Amino acid sequence: MHPYQRLLLVANPVMRHGLAIKRAAQLALASGASLHLAVFEKVPDMLPFLEKEIQDSANSCHLDALNDWLRDEAQLLRSQGITVTTEVTWNDALVQTILDQVEHSQADMLIKDTQHENVLKRTFITPLDWHLLRQCPVPVHLIGPAGHARPEVIIAAVDAASPDALRNGLNARIIGQAQRLAEQTDAQLHLIHALDLSSVYFADATGSTLNWADLWAHVQVEVEKTFYMMAEQHRISRDLCHLQVGSPLQVLAEMAERLRADVVVMGRVHRSGMNKLVGSTTEHLLYRSPCGILAV
Repeated sequence: MHPYQRLLLVANPVMRHGLAIKRAAQLALASGASLHLAVFEKVPDMLPFLEKEIQDSANSCHLDALNDWLRDEAQLLRSQGITVTTEVTWNDALVQTILDQVEHSQADMLIKDTQHENVLKRTFITPLDWHLLRQCPVPVHLIGPAGHARPEVIIAAVDAASPDALRNGLNARIIGQAQRLAEQTDAQLHLIHALDLSSVYFADATGSTLNWADLWAHVQVEVEKTFYMMAEQHRISRDLCHLQVGSPLQVLAEMAERLRADVVVMGRVHRSGMNKLVGSTTEHLLYRSPCGILAV
């Protein structure tokens, strides 16, 4: 696996002592990558209503404070041997500005503290985290409040039952990114698949029940075969493989807690329109588990 070359950290001034900057520093140290610290600030809604002189003064004071903070952080990181650059950007188009910076910097990974929103706001105003999960062209590492700065336990969450995931190589990309992260941090890598059998029984309009247990027993055997073959292909020991029955969200949240995982590596789905209201397993896990997520 090639080591990371360039890392982009979207720094949050509100979470100055959060885990994201510590994780970014550890990944840069482990891989020898350069680290770009960037603050992307949206213009406050009230600012346009103020007199221009007051606007300019407020802008200048705020940007000076952010630049001073980033300068101090960069100096501390450079003292550890990390190559660091900084940037403060102030505009309304946050998502596009971040995506442009990802492309311009040729970053291998985007790192960011998670931004929790209440359910109502998430439903009607998709937060920045969700936009980045949908649109960012490189892996997005969203850091939760729990975990070690240098990951010690990593989970690769694959879907051995999905023809699409097997056909388009998503599982291989998930495992590849998980192994890349594990190799550079000396972390233990676990492979997990959640086998959702909630639809074993179906009721028709007359109230009768169709038992699919025999069919799903066959499906389970085939999924197990695919899952362990996948593990063997990527040289992951069987004692680090976990095939659990249950919904993906529940299984991943419980296994992350049981294994004390620092990072769950999983796939993401690009959607638009009404499908945004549903949210993928990756996005729901983001708000369910305190560990970090690396979305591929």
